[in-house]
Amino acid sequence: MSPHPDRLPERADVGMAWGIKRSFVDYVRRLDDARWDFSGGAAMTTGRELYFPLAAEQPGWPSVAFAGAVTIAAHFGALRIALDRPVVNIEPGGVLAAEGADLVALHPSPPVLDGDVVMWRIDTALAPEAVPLFNGAYGDGEPFDVMTVRVPRDLVPANLDFVNH
Repeated sequence: MSPHPDRLPERADVGMAWGIKRSFVDYVRRLDDARWDFSGGAAMTTGRELYFPLAAEQPGWPSVAFAGAVTIAAHFGALRIALDRPVVNIEPGGVLAAEGADLVALHPSPPVLDGDVVMWRIDTALAPEAVPLFNGAYGDGEPFDVMTVRVPRDLVPANLDFVNH
């Protein structure tokens, strides 16, 4: 399925939105053989971020699990990145893991309480084991796009300090 940003949600109430790396997404979108496969509620937002809904089963704080899958393929199969049911460990030094591998290291901002939803803006940087996924185009620690995570208040510890919205 090719992404059609004009038909997909701009912002979800809860879930994760992440643009991976704008230059990478723009590059793949220009390729004639690029394929974007979405399943399980994953989608691309109008801002060209990948969106994953919150998973029904949660592993427990500080990890948050998301449902859905996105597979990006191009170069006649030489390029393939799959994000299937990603898990985010929301703490300094945490990671986004998918398919059993760390993709990016996370540097979260303080959480913001917005009604009954908690939101983080999280700086991301490429993890060492993910460098081969991008065929060495990006090195260990390369800054990637900011990730946004929104979860219901009842999934986070009661003693978490918030920035009120």
